[in-house]
Amino acid sequence: MHITVSIDDPLVRDLVAVRGRTLGLISEATAEGVSISDGETHERDQTVTVVIVAAVDAEALEQCGRERVIGVLTHASPPELLDLALTWPTVEGLVVDPYVAGRLARRVARTEPLGASSGLTEREHEILRLMATGMPMKQIAAQLGITAKTVENHATKLYAKLGVRNRREAVARAVSGVLG
Repeated sequence: MHITVSIDDPLVRDLVAVRGRTLGLISEATAEGVSISDGETHERDQTVTVVIVAAVDAEALEQCGRERVIGVLTHASPPELLDLALTWPTVEGLVVDPYVAGRLARRVARTEPLGASSGLTEREHEILRLMATGMPMKQIAAQLGITAKTVENHATKLYAKLGVRNRREAVARAVSGVLG
């Protein structure tokens, strides 16, 4: 496992490096951020990125949908979120600061043209908005009062309508529909 933490603030960079070492990981501060590794070679080793942003703006929100980005946090994110991102292989999905997720959900909620032009049903649009918050499928199902399998079926249909392969791409597509 290898994680690159992209940060432009030297103080936060040092704090992240220390946090990585506290978790028993090998961490090294670089000019671009922090390089963190578990020191083992894995069969399918890959590098993934956690982005720590100074401001939650359009660029930060677009990071959520980029391939190999597994976390989008702010300087003020709780340390537990950073720990979760740094232990990424044990986590399924994207680690997003609640503030970033809230901003993202509000942007997705304003994507009327996306819903209309893509043919999304009201339920699919609702599921897309909840997906953008980082909520797990089971929790989305509980909130909507439907089964997790039904949520997965809706998600599969909305992926096809949006021309995407997964949740991250769907959320990124929705954001780019608003921002672009």
